Amino acid sequence: MPDRHISTTSRTAGDGADPFDNPAVPANDDEIRRWAISYDGISWLVALLDVLIIVATACVSGLAYHLVAFGTPGDTARDFAVSGFVAAFFVFVTHLRKFYDPTELLIWNDQIRNVLLTWGCTFVFLGGLVFSLGASKEASRGAIFCFAISGAAGLLIHRLFWRVFIGRALAAGSLAGRKVVVIGWDFAGAASQCTTTLRRFGFQIVRQFTIEDSSAAELNGCLARAIAFIRASDIEEIYLLGTPDRPDGIRDVIQRLRILPVPVTLIPDAATADLLRHSCHQFGHLVAVELQRPPLSAYERAAKRVMDIVIAMCALIVLLPLLLLVALAIKIDSPGPVLFRQNRRGFNGKRFVIFKFRSMSVLEDGASIRQARAADGRVTRVGAFIRRCSIDELPQFFNVLHGEMSIVGPRPHAIAHDDYFLRQIENYAFRHHVKPGITGWAQAHGYRGETETLQKMQQRVEYDLWYINNWSIWIDLLILLRTIGEVVRGENAY
Repeated sequence: MPDRHISTTSRTAGDGADPFDNPAVPANDDEIRRWAISYDGISWLVALLDVLIIVATACVSGLAYHLVAFGTPGDTARDFAVSGFVAAFFVFVTHLRKFYDPTELLIWNDQIRNVLLTWGCTFVFLGGLVFSLGASKEASRGAIFCFAISGAAGLLIHRLFWRVFIGRALAAGSLAGRKVVVIGWDFAGAASQCTTTLRRFGFQIVRQFTIEDSSAAELNGCLARAIAFIRASDIEEIYLLGTPDRPDGIRDVIQRLRILPVPVTLIPDAATADLLRHSCHQFGHLVAVELQRPPLSAYERAAKRVMDIVIAMCALIVLLPLLLLVALAIKIDSPGPVLFRQNRRGFNGKRFVIFKFRSMSVLEDGASIRQARAADGRVTRVGAFIRRCSIDELPQFFNVLHGEMSIVGPRPHAIAHDDYFLRQIENYAFRHHVKPGITGWAQAHGYRGETETLQKMQQRVEYDLWYINNWSIWIDLLILLRTIGEVVRGENAY
């Protein structure tokens, strides 16, 4: 079913509670007090209000600063132009990172990080643009500073409002929605949960029709009653829920419903939903579902390689002073080499030697390797700092330039850990279909550091497999942005 209607998540809100784990809404839609906004419209409204907040705070802060400092209103037109650029950049990046999704708006901690990070990057980019255009003399530093502070405060207050509003609206089922009819096969099982979710997201379920069995008489009778009811009412959409007893059951239902000028949407069972996430190809009248994506095409590999080389070279040039400083600190802090080398598996399981700054007093690379844990006595004083900030990973840019790794991809593990997880986790070897990365989709979602349980490793592998099956340059850029936030947060890094 389309993402625009129902979105589910396993993530939690800032207080640790699942934002969708709310008390059941009234079974009768007439008992629900509807608000004048739909779930679909929340993202667009929040983005529009962000623009208005940014423009308003820019103009007001610029006017107030110049009146207090110089006794004149200042150049309001210039403030308006600057605010337009800032608003466009901020909204575009936030939309790209999907932080306007109502699901994300419920997660307060992530919203704080996104606002502060994106807002800060916006002003860094603005400062670089002003300097490159030679307009630094015309810019008022005081007005820009006031704008930065007031704008960030306004955006955070705005998100606090939506976190409360959406949470209450979902709990009460008060979001406006379309009038729908539900036709299903099993309202006592998963379909019952779907109807509850539909109500929570604003859909007004006017009536439910249950297909009791797969017989032609039952199917025809149920659909005849549904069609007659829909023709006599103002129904806007039909939802099909559950799984029929025979494979062609859904096709028969769709064929019968074609006589109605009403959209029909299927909410598939879990197995069918998983198939729908894969790419499809057509050969004449045949439809083929790609269950496993092949390694990247020649064009995709070239595009990813160019991005890897550009980012790695720029990073090494910019970070060279930091690399030298860290190397010196490691050498002074404890005896041993500056760099830690360890065998890992890369593309197609081929072995390579990974480079990291040494952060421990041991150099393990054999059949038995113990993962770093919290308060691990093997970690040196400098090592604790560089691991927390992920600075120990920076030498891997040399692995990227050498072609053994990519900037973004599944994180490589020690050979001993690889051999263990290959035996324990299904599809683990699929991670070797692409080059390993310095960061990845799993790390961008907080799966960093120790994997002390097999379940945690399985969750990390699921994120890696999703990345491999859905790769694009835009996803790589999104992962880089999200990784910055994870590094700033510093959780699970020890």
